[in-house]
Amino acid sequence: MKKAQATLALVLAFAMLFSALTQSVCFAAPTTSHGIVTIAFDDGTVNQYENAFPLMRDRGITGTFYIVSDFIDTEWFMTLSMLQTLQANGNEIGSHSKSHVHFTELSDAEIREECLTSRTVLQSHGFPAVNFAYPYGDRDERTDAIVEEYYQSGRTAWGESWTMPLPMNEFLITGIPGEPDEAEVLAYLKQIVDYAYTQNEWTIIYFHNIIPDGNEEYTISTQNFEGLLDYILSLGIPTATVGEVLGNTETPPSGLFGGLTGYSGNPVIATGNDGDWNQRIYEIGNVLYEPSDLGKEYKTWYTASDNTLDDGYTGPSIGYAHSSDGISWTQQE
Repeated sequence: MKKAQATLALVLAFAMLFSALTQSVCFAAPTTSHGIVTIAFDDGTVNQYENAFPLMRDRGITGTFYIVSDFIDTEWFMTLSMLQTLQANGNEIGSHSKSHVHFTELSDAEIREECLTSRTVLQSHGFPAVNFAYPYGDRDERTDAIVEEYYQSGRTAWGESWTMPLPMNEFLITGIPGEPDEAEVLAYLKQIVDYAYTQNEWTIIYFHNIIPDGNEEYTISTQNFEGLLDYILSLGIPTATVGEVLGNTETPPSGLFGGLTGYSGNPVIATGNDGDWNQRIYEIGNVLYEPSDLGKEYKTWYTASDNTLDDGYTGPSIGYAHSSDGISWTQQE
C-alpha cells in the first residue's frame, strides 16, 4: 500500500512539473501587435521588379510602389505589365507625380496638372493610385493643400521621427530613406524596425534601386535588402502597404454615373454619383484639354459601343462628359 502511494505521489509530481513547464514554455499567451513596417519604393525602376519583388514575394511581404506615370515603359523603368504583376501579387501602386519635378517650384496649376495626369494615367490601367509620394520630398503647406484634393495621403522623403502613431488619420505621412549614408546600412535599418516594434508605431522605409552592388547613391545591395526582410520576419513585426494601414485598399469600380457598362475605347477617370470613388468611363480618342476663361476644361466623348472604333466611326454615341478641374464630371446627354 505504501509502495502504491509512493508511486502515485511520484506520478503526480511529474505531472505537475510537466504541466508547469508546458504552460510557461509551450503555451505562452499570444502577444499583441508591435507596430507595422511598410516597404516602399519610389520612381518604379526595373531593378525593383527584378531584384526586390522576388525576395519579398518569397517571404510573403508586400509593399507600396510609387510610380512616375511619364516613366512607365521607358528605359530603366518598369513596364505596364510589370506593374500589373506587382498589383496581382498584393502590392500597392501609388503615384509619384507625372514627371518627377520639385513641387514647391511649380505654380498651383502646374501642381494640379502633375497630380491629375498621374492619377488619371494610373487609374486608367486599373491601379487605385490613392496615395502619393512627393518627388524629392519637396513640399510645403501650399503643395499639401493642392495634393490633398487628389490623393488620400502625401508621403515625405524624411521626417523628424522614424515612426508615426497608430492609427494614422493625417494626410501627411513620413518616409525614411532605406539607402542612408551609413557605413552599416543593415544595422541602421534594423534600428528603425526595432524602434517601430518597441514604440508600437508605423514606419515607412523607402528605396530607389536594389542592385547586387549597392554602393552608389540611392541604392542598397540585394544582400542588405534581403537581410532587412529576414530581420523583419524574425522579429515578428507585421508588414503592410500604405493603403492597408490607412484603410484605402479598394480598387475603383468600373462604370459611369451609376452603372452604365459595356464601354469600349480608352478608359478615362470620372467621378460617379456615389461620390466615393473615381469611376471609369471609356472615351473615343483622347481627353481634350481646351483653354477656357477658367483655365482648362476637360472633355471626353464616350460610347456604349463594343465595336472597334476606326475610320472615324464611333458607334452609338451617348454623349460627352466635361469637367472644369478633371475631378468632378458632368454627363451631357
